[in-house]
This record gives sequence, C-alpha cells and structure tokens, in this order.
Amino acid sequence: MSSLLKMLPIAVIGFVAYQNSTALKKGLDVVSKVQTTLASVEINNIARAIRIDYEDSHRLPLDNFSQFLKQNMVEASGKSTRDHSRDSWGTPYRLQQTATGFAILSAGPDKVWETADDIRQEFTLDN
Repeated sequence: MSSLLKMLPIAVIGFVAYQNSTALKKGLDVVSKVQTTLASVEINNIARAIRIDYEDSHRLPLDNFSQFLKQNMVEASGKSTRDHSRDSWGTPYRLQQTATGFAILSAGPDKVWETADDIRQEFTLDN
C-alpha cells in the first residue's frame, strides 16, 4: 500500500500536465516568440557594434567573431551576465560578409542551422 501512496503524486502530476497540455503548449509558444524577438533585438545591437568597429578598422571581425562579441557586447549596467556570442538558445551567432555589408545569423529555437526557423538579418555598410 505504501508504494501506491508514493506513486500517487507522480500520477497526479501526470494527470494535471495532460489536462493542461494545450495551455502549456501555448505558454511555450509565447516563450519561444519572446526569445525570437530578443534575439532580433540583440542582433541589431551586434550590428551596431560591428558598424562602430568597421569605421575604425575597415574590416569585419569574420575570423574572431565570437571573441569580438564577448569583448564588445556588455549590458547597460556595464556587467556581462551571459555569453553574448550565443543566441537566446545557446547557439553561437554567425557573421557572413555580403556584397553590400554583412549578415548576422542565429540557428533559431531548434538550434539547427539551415532550417525554417533560422534568423538572418542583413545590414549594409557605407564604404
């Protein structure tokens, strides 16, 4: 009997999760949309830092992009509380040179490159 009582909380949690699965899915969708929006905002901030650096160096930090982000992306408080070389899902950002400037890429929520949820934003550079 005591083993049945021990399993009761697990069964209740499973039942509650099953009954609320639609609400849980909607909540997870909202979290994913917020993370996607935050990644887009961060990409714009990264682009700003790249443009500032480009004005001085006239080159993109293609070879050392991860290190560039770690050194140049700091919160407004002046502290760094996370690795800014990675997107909201923990995947490293990528930088690509384009004909008119550069593109910053994120693998998106699925953390897999070259899938439908990837985020790619292109920016132009004045020469």
